[in-house]
Amino acid sequence: MTKLRDASMDKNMGLTSSNNSYNYDICEIGTVLSQDIILLICLGIKVALSIFGVIVLPIVLLREKLSSFFHKNAREIFRLHIWLVLVAAFGTIASDGFDLLRLTVFKWMSHDITCPVFPISSRIGLPLRLIKIFGMSGCAHAFLASAIERIYATIKAHTYEEVNNNIGKILSVVSLLATFAVMLVVWIFSESEVYMPMTVIPPGGIKYSLGSLYIDGGLEVLIVIIFGILFVLNCYRKKTSTHITHSLSFKFQTRENVATTALLFPLALLHAAFQLTTAVIMPTLLIGETDQVKRTRLVGVLDIIPLYNAALPLVMMWRIRAKRRKIEELFESNFIGRFSTGKDDADKMKSVHFEMLENMFK
Repeated sequence: MTKLRDASMDKNMGLTSSNNSYNYDICEIGTVLSQDIILLICLGIKVALSIFGVIVLPIVLLREKLSSFFHKNAREIFRLHIWLVLVAAFGTIASDGFDLLRLTVFKWMSHDITCPVFPISSRIGLPLRLIKIFGMSGCAHAFLASAIERIYATIKAHTYEEVNNNIGKILSVVSLLATFAVMLVVWIFSESEVYMPMTVIPPGGIKYSLGSLYIDGGLEVLIVIIFGILFVLNCYRKKTSTHITHSLSFKFQTRENVATTALLFPLALLHAAFQLTTAVIMPTLLIGETDQVKRTRLVGVLDIIPLYNAALPLVMMWRIRAKRRKIEELFESNFIGRFSTGKDDADKMKSVHFEMLENMFK
């Protein structure tokens, strides 16, 4: 009778092997994962850092002046990148945060002895996971759009100031469409109704998700190389003896290219480090692993791209602070102060001028 009751319960929950691509007891897998301290710590760190990013990034967007010197096209793409990081952070909180709650709080509150960690349907888990992947993959595509825009700005340095400002919008839209296309492919090939122990991509969509991860990893390497070359090239242009003979437009654009790549290059390098670690190490270990518990655990532990959700605002705040310190140092050394006039002095000068005018008309 007990076996019949358990079989009936599994059938009602959709956990039988005929309705599920996993040949494992999903409830048992969830229970085992809930006892994995390392997995819980990793999920907690990613969720906490993503919450930090969600809180701080909007403040950075409002207060940062680093991109104010950028060409409008570069500024639009950079802002898109920040918004996509916000999307990735929300997706991480939604997917990994929900998993963390199911493996801890909901388990402790559950009165179901046979299945304390309830499985999650792909109808819920897949959209939550895709929000996270959309943001992370979109960040790489936005970096590629920035690299293309900077290449054009470097080649056309003499006339780029007069270039159509729609280039930034066009590249941003193309980046978003490419990311949507990747997510659509993963969605189409993933099973619509399969129960899983965590919010991971269902078996049918895994190879397409991993394919996207590999492609983005390759793009990250290319992007870092491009930004590095552009930074060196534009710095070299500024230092050449013939630079003084160029037009003001060329000089200004070269300076702007240096400032833009100086900010984007370290960010791209940082994102590439997280992306490549996830794209190389995680799939390599997954290929040789057949145990479903270990496979699910590896995905939860080795997916470190969400660390960028906190790394970006931290780097931006550091750069903003460094810029302020530089300005303060200029004031203290009197490089700027001696050319500025205090408010009191200005008021005195204004009074003197009005007094002189009155004397002239007496």
